[in-house]
Amino acid sequence: MYQVGEHVLYCLHGVCKINSIEDVQFGDVKQNYYILKPVFDSGATVFVPTDKEKLVSKMLPLLPSETVMELIDGLPNQKGYWIEFEPDRKEQYKQIIEGDDRKLQLSILKGILLQRKKLLSLKRKMHSSDEMFLKNVEKRICEEFCFVLEKSKDELSSIIHDNLGFSLAE
Repeated sequence: MYQVGEHVLYCLHGVCKINSIEDVQFGDVKQNYYILKPVFDSGATVFVPTDKEKLVSKMLPLLPSETVMELIDGLPNQKGYWIEFEPDRKEQYKQIIEGDDRKLQLSILKGILLQRKKLLSLKRKMHSSDEMFLKNVEKRICEEFCFVLEKSKDELSSIIHDNLGFSLAE
């Protein structure tokens, strides 16, 4: 069980602080909830029922800074993950981005960026679904890594660029 004050990664809400664990009534139903406050979206509040294991399991502990730096340092040797068949790509990318394998998420980021570079050299654009996946995986990686490393998005982009050859802002 998580504790009040801890930070977690929650779905596409990104890094969230557990502000409280309390009973909340919605309509006629009163349940115990984790009340999450997204760090990078101060206007949002997320309610996660404490007894819904499927939802609670999506609350992931943040990686330690050493692990984040190991992942970033490993980017030059990591292969970009790209699936040619679009329906398979959509299904697998969605699962990976929502999952907890940050190394694979970085591999998707690298794969999409390499594909975008290839398409730009041919004066073509990426599919809108691939742009969406790029945006989502960037958000997922950037928020957690920026928070853990106490870096701005620009600083993180520079660190990743140094290890990858691509900027997150490209």
